[in-house]
Amino acid sequence: MCRAICSSCLLLLGALVCCAQEVNLAPNPGFELADGQQVAFWDKRTPDDAARSMVWSSEIARTGERSLGCINRQKTLSRWRAGELRDVVLKPGSECLLTGWVRTEELDGSALLRLYFIDAAGAIQGQPGSGSVTGTKGWTQLILPFTVPATDTYAMIYLEVEGTGSAWFDDLQLVGARADVSCIPGAPSFSYTPADFWRLDGYEVVSRSGRSMLQIPPGGNRTTGEALLYFTGHSARYDIHIDCLDEPDGASTLAAAVNGTVLGTHTLSETPADGQDTVATWTIPGIDVQRNSRLLLSGTADDGEYCRVVAIRFEPSGRFQGELLPYAQLPAPPSLRVHSLETDRRSARAMLPAYIHKYGIAPYEQQREQLLAALKTPEDWRACQQGIRDRLAEYWGPFPEKTPLNVQSVGTIERNQFSIEKVIYEGRPGYYVTASFYLPKGREFPVPGIILVCGHSAEGKGYHLYHECALGLVLKGYAVLAIDPTGQGERSEYFDADTLEHRVPLTVAQHHQLGRPSFLVGNTLGGFRTWDAMRGVDYLVSRSEVDAGRIGAVGNSGGGQMAFLVTAADERVAVCVAAHPGGSQENTYLNGQHTRDREILSLIAPRPCRVVIGDQSGEDRHVAKVDDMKRFYTGLGFDEARCEVKWVDGVHDLKEPKRLAAYEWFNRWFGKEDEGSEEPALEPLSAEELWCTETGFTLKSLGGETGQTLNAQRMAEIMPQRAAPANATGAQTQATALKQAVARRLGFEVAADRQPPDVQLGETFEGDGFTAGMLTLLPEADIRVPALLLRPAGETAGPLIVHAAERGKPQRADEPSLPLELCKRGCTVLSIDVRGVGETDPREGTFADTVAGYDADQWQRDCLGINAYGFMARSLEAMRAFDIIRAVDCLRTLPEYDGRPVTVVGEGLGGLWALIAAVYDDRVDGVVTVGTLLSYRMLIQSPYHEVRGYFWLPEALRDFDIAELGALIAPRSVAWIAPVDAMAKPVDAAAVDAYATWANSVAVMRGGPTQWQCGEVKSLDALAEMLVRKAGG
Repeated sequence: MCRAICSSCLLLLGALVCCAQEVNLAPNPGFELADGQQVAFWDKRTPDDAARSMVWSSEIARTGERSLGCINRQKTLSRWRAGELRDVVLKPGSECLLTGWVRTEELDGSALLRLYFIDAAGAIQGQPGSGSVTGTKGWTQLILPFTVPATDTYAMIYLEVEGTGSAWFDDLQLVGARADVSCIPGAPSFSYTPADFWRLDGYEVVSRSGRSMLQIPPGGNRTTGEALLYFTGHSARYDIHIDCLDEPDGASTLAAAVNGTVLGTHTLSETPADGQDTVATWTIPGIDVQRNSRLLLSGTADDGEYCRVVAIRFEPSGRFQGELLPYAQLPAPPSLRVHSLETDRRSARAMLPAYIHKYGIAPYEQQREQLLAALKTPEDWRACQQGIRDRLAEYWGPFPEKTPLNVQSVGTIERNQFSIEKVIYEGRPGYYVTASFYLPKGREFPVPGIILVCGHSAEGKGYHLYHECALGLVLKGYAVLAIDPTGQGERSEYFDADTLEHRVPLTVAQHHQLGRPSFLVGNTLGGFRTWDAMRGVDYLVSRSEVDAGRIGAVGNSGGGQMAFLVTAADERVAVCVAAHPGGSQENTYLNGQHTRDREILSLIAPRPCRVVIGDQSGEDRHVAKVDDMKRFYTGLGFDEARCEVKWVDGVHDLKEPKRLAAYEWFNRWFGKEDEGSEEPALEPLSAEELWCTETGFTLKSLGGETGQTLNAQRMAEIMPQRAAPANATGAQTQATALKQAVARRLGFEVAADRQPPDVQLGETFEGDGFTAGMLTLLPEADIRVPALLLRPAGETAGPLIVHAAERGKPQRADEPSLPLELCKRGCTVLSIDVRGVGETDPREGTFADTVAGYDADQWQRDCLGINAYGFMARSLEAMRAFDIIRAVDCLRTLPEYDGRPVTVVGEGLGGLWALIAAVYDDRVDGVVTVGTLLSYRMLIQSPYHEVRGYFWLPEALRDFDIAELGALIAPRSVAWIAPVDAMAKPVDAAAVDAYATWANSVAVMRGGPTQWQCGEVKSLDALAEMLVRKAGG
């Protein structure tokens, strides 16, 4: 029942109404104003789904033509709200009143008004509610008198319906005193990057200084450009901030207009004091911007400035005060995005990283903390270390048996106080490591030996800072072995043998080129590099001039991480100096990153270890790493001062201040304090003078093995050799065993008695010959999968298709896509963004043009796969196949289903997910892959690759290959269209014969021969026609 209104409330109401002179502070209080096709200034706090419908009704109203309603089909809480932009701000401490009218039908629960008062930090300072109405009631007034909190807050108005039944609200009135400010700071802003622009004319998207940006192409025929952006945020007043890259020379101009109204012009002509590019912000304050507004940037470049735009931010500054344009004048763009608001898009991008952290990394970290807390004695701590040491193969892959180094001494450079011997050794048979061995003269031998492991320099051991570190050490009486890492110095693995031009850039890019496919056979880049360094220690201790009891390791950057790793792995290393330790591949293990790195570093204790950091590097993250290591020093009964951070002057490099810190640390622990830490005058050589080979390319001069050929050897060792079955029974037996092995390898589970997923309904887009319903599927806790349900116009009984693509579902209706073409041909298509793809891609769909290089965006995606498997024992392949299965579950609940067959279509990497889904859900009637990699083996056998995402399943080839999955689906239909090789090029029938012999024979014996359509498909139309035939249309 609605509570009675006390006399004091009525007096307050009367006083407020008189004082306010009928000023109503509630936004759109009668819900009559439209913003596009939605109610203006109000949002659905709860979504449309199976439990409820949130309605902007044109059939029920107290006055006017509209009301807001909640229809609860299940017992739930439904809410509309206003004020998210923090623009309902009342005078602190004042007395105010909120009233409204509600009508209910069969409401088993309550309907009421509620206010939330929230401060700038997001803390709730009050949440008063009105009386409630239940049952079936005509229009009933709700009254909520309240006192505004004494602190600065903003108010959010909620219309709440709890329970089952229906309620409609109308005619709100909020009366009271306004605050002196129009909004509380901190409201959600809306940010756009170059990838969000709808149309570019004369502009292009490029990467510069590590940033994605728009620019007018230098050297082109045009000096002008336009970029069109649709604003997808809330209608409000905004300060618009346009971030531009201001360059040291030239001048360019940029004009901005909203819906045809010019806002102003900005000139980019500053000359930064440091002569470097700088991001300058042009701010246009106090602009009313309506949802779906068009922001047009018009740039004019000159010879020095190319009118580069980095980002645009809309910061709320108050309530919308202009006239809302009708939908006919400001229609929505032909967008097929489920998430139009930046806040929702940001949450979608953060979903998968948060999921992996919550269910994988965080529980593992907690488990490790509990384990360490239980260690009481030095023996306990040593046992903990030994447990990790016994499992090093789980981190790096197996180290090989030690074989003769077969050392070649190919020259010596003599100096008065030392010599530099040019050395080549074999870390593995035929796997050559080029090195410089620095030996002091006039010293009492044996002397301490230092393994110097290089950071990411193209010159490797010849890079001047690493060379200078070796010179400083040898002049202080140390023998030093500086080695070239794979992919650096003389050890490039990816180059043209005729021109000697690198086909993959040296350093990080070559490390990723090798590290990616290595996972499939259980190897790692870190394992390759650690073994090379351990064999370098073998060389050092083999020299009579070196004291085998006094071995140290030093390095910077990636070399700093390698100094850690060789010290952890090789107990002969007695002292470690790691400067700015890092490296994307170097601290990546088969079983994950993060805490796995801490576990490896725990093996260093109790040996002395110093981490050197430049005080201008911004790398204070290393302090937590050292603090974690110190626990092992104290646990083992040693002074934690044996492990320390040393801050010195400078940035991320190995310049003199860092080298002095290294000299001092080695001198302290090797009894050489009398050498002092000052660096004598150095006379460095060029990198070429230090070459061990004539060409500077080990493979060109010596031949031998590469990381790729070593991976091929490993593949031959672990990959099962399957014999073609003699009959159908044998085929079934092999298929059953393989299906179990694949599930174990993938970490795949799916319950047979599962219920269909919850589905939240979004907007509907009416296209030319189709409708697109925006959905969000909830396949499991904390996962929300954006989806499009594409239905052809008119009555149809065409194929039912679930579609998943490597880069996600369509996002624009005006761009060609396979799902839209299928729909236009009569198919009902449920196209989904599996987790981490499309709208849920953490990197916003940004991809480099080639894989042959370090792509920071792709690496962030790759890390998700590495850590999902490492900490959850569940691969991303398994998770994404599960999303597809849940989409099939959803599709089978639709009226169109009616027992008709369902085909899963996967594009690119999506073909792998589709195959896995069909293997473990026999309700999938058929699978079609389009442009999918035929075989993991291709990635091992080829030194080059241009496919993404297939790599992060450790030792996959111990159990299965991709083409073999089709045999597990038979006798159901499996069709491959345009399968590709490692370079993403279509394969021919001969390749299918070579890589799918066993799979084809098993599929035939199980009654479902695989269909192969090799070669490039000429057009999207042809592909769609072909696929409709494959899907049974």
